[in-house]
Amino acid sequence: MTYRILSLDGGGPWALIQACVLGDLYPGESGHQILGHFDLAIANSGGSLTLAGLIKNLQPNAIRDLFLTPANRNQIFVRTGLVEYLFDKTLGLGPKWSTTAKLAGLTALMNAPPAGIASMRMSAVPQFVQSTTGRGLQVIISAFDYDLNREVFFCGTRSPISNAGGFDPAVAGAVHASTNAPVNYFDGPAVVMDTSAPGTRRFWDGGVGGYNNPVLRGVVEALRMGEPASNIAALTLGTGTIWQPLGKPQQGESAQLFRPADDPSTLGDAKKMAECILDDPPDAATLNAHVISGASPTAPRIIRLSPWIAPQLKTNAWLLPVGFQMFTDSSGNPIHQLDAFTTLRDMPMDANDQDSVELIHQLAQIWIRGNIGNQGIQTDPLKGNAVVGFSDYPSGKAAWLRI
Repeated sequence: MTYRILSLDGGGPWALIQACVLGDLYPGESGHQILGHFDLAIANSGGSLTLAGLIKNLQPNAIRDLFLTPANRNQIFVRTGLVEYLFDKTLGLGPKWSTTAKLAGLTALMNAPPAGIASMRMSAVPQFVQSTTGRGLQVIISAFDYDLNREVFFCGTRSPISNAGGFDPAVAGAVHASTNAPVNYFDGPAVVMDTSAPGTRRFWDGGVGGYNNPVLRGVVEALRMGEPASNIAALTLGTGTIWQPLGKPQQGESAQLFRPADDPSTLGDAKKMAECILDDPPDAATLNAHVISGASPTAPRIIRLSPWIAPQLKTNAWLLPVGFQMFTDSSGNPIHQLDAFTTLRDMPMDANDQDSVELIHQLAQIWIRGNIGNQGIQTDPLKGNAVVGFSDYPSGKAAWLRI
């Protein structure tokens, strides 16, 4: 019997893309019904918000609307003080959001109807979901221990390779830890209480340890629990990846499509480091998981679905996919394709203004229709095309539904 894994990347409000995918794959199903298709669900950062919505038994459209609604986002993204705001605006470096306020907002959102799960222990989640689905489920949320300098995994059921040291946080605490992107995002480590014994620990976002895309950790968990590699399949949902060719434009090509060389500097490199530690190394996690699974490159069981925000090489010229002509502004007016591309390219992980979040929602819809590329399991580093995996969403969707 196939052992199925659901893996959810980090990405702040971009994680609404995952809710759109789940709604497309499993139309009309509740969160618990969707989790009932899987044996293990693992998430990091923004993906842990998606997972919390599934645990609450929300339908994907309701999870999507949590991201789309300003009042909900503003409970999680609460501005820091004036000094931090000025540093961000003048230098582009420094925290924007309050860590303490985030926990209060997460708690309120998770305790809203239909089910209050904020104070539920992570160890209680599998039984809570199984009471609806009748199927056992392992649940994992990743974080980075600020004091130990180690990645940790909060597991719903006891795991032989969990390294949380018996630490059993509430769901809100686990999500708080996992979503706490440092340096350029939140203003301090997330302080999280243990529900099983007195005490707290401090955490950063799980992406700091290299697990923004946690699919490989999910596959390792399955192997350690005794599943043969040939039985393992994973649906790994990303939150969009930017890719641009290096070099200079030729006649008829736009310079906006190419990646300029960065000029090294102390401030610039600090900002670059603060951002890149939360990025998914382009193909590493999914490629390694694919190789471990032993599946053929032409019939992978690790299915990667994530918008590939990139130009395409067509007849020796770099051009944008047709989907970039389909974006509109808040009034319904067409957005020039280069403007749509550059806006998405430059949009931060923690984009919180309504126009940006609405544009991410449009991206998800256009990509699901197959008009914008999909991130492969492995891509050509110079041409950006999928070497292994599926270059468009409909093909990837069909492959997953066949597994």
